[in-house]
Amino acid sequence: MTTAKGEPYSSKLADLSFFAIDRALDSVMSRRPLIPFVIQEDGGGRHLTHFAQETFEAGVNSATRHARSSLKVSDRVALAFDGFVSRDGGKVSAVLVRAQDRVDNRSHVLAQPYDSATDPARALGNVLYLGQEASF
Repeated sequence: MTTAKGEPYSSKLADLSFFAIDRALDSVMSRRPLIPFVIQEDGGGRHLTHFAQETFEAGVNSATRHARSSLKVSDRVALAFDGFVSRDGGKVSAVLVRAQDRVDNRSHVLAQPYDSATDPARALGNVLYLGQEASF
């Protein structure tokens, strides 16, 4: 797998990222709140942890701290949360996933825009690669 700029990231990280996007979309399409979550992957499989907090921001912050510490013992991690992306000159709802391999010094951010006005909500187009961020 490569980024939009042709930079490589592992196929295992891509698989985990799309798994996280699918799980997050299941929530929003079922009209359930998307509670931020982290999926850790190692030789023993995938482990999911939700971060329900008093505020959305606190949940994302807790999930980010957990992802950072999980990279010490997991092969890769993915953090998923609800957000927005720019599209067609406006702002649309999107599932955002930030994922990283333990051996990498950067994380990758992907988004799946969705239309929350329809019932059920539906994905809009393909998953977008938004770029890289510093390590968790």
